[in-house]
Amino acid sequence: MRFSIQYQNTSGKWIVIDTVEGFSYVGSYRTEEDAMLAALAQEERTRQQRGTQPSNMVA
Repeated sequence: MRFSIQYQNTSGKWIVIDTVEGFSYVGSYRTEEDAMLAALAQEERTRQQRGTQPSNMVA
């Protein structure tokens, strides 16, 4: 999975991080479930975007 979920003790929130783009911050959420749903939705958006981009492969 491209996205990581971590609990932050200082804020008491769950954060989602994009681990492919240099550990960039995606968002923070009150519950672990909300963070997981956001990460899964972002993963799906990323997967769909890859499907619509032209391939660099040469036949």
